[in-house]
Amino acid sequence: MPWVPGLAVRVLTHEGARSGHRSTVDALVELVRRHGLAGITVTRALEGYSTHGGVRASASVELGGDLPLVIEIADRVELIEPLLPELAGLVT
Repeated sequence: MPWVPGLAVRVLTHEGARSGHRSTVDALVELVRRHGLAGITVTRALEGYSTHGGVRASASVELGGDLPLVIEIADRVELIEPLLPELAGLVT
């Protein structure tokens, strides 16, 4: 397979972020799935710091906290670029 130009979009957010009536993560995963993009990866932090909430750490069994998330979407440039306005609408 020949190399093609790709694009990775990184979204920095947190577990409690909402997009309308559902979580930002769910909204982004659905957008990527609906458009058949190559993939999306959601990484949950073990620990994070912000000026708004101080230090947050995860216990090994803790679920439902509000830790930082890194969401990465990757595919060919011509498939991602048309979705950037919709993507931006979900995360702002």
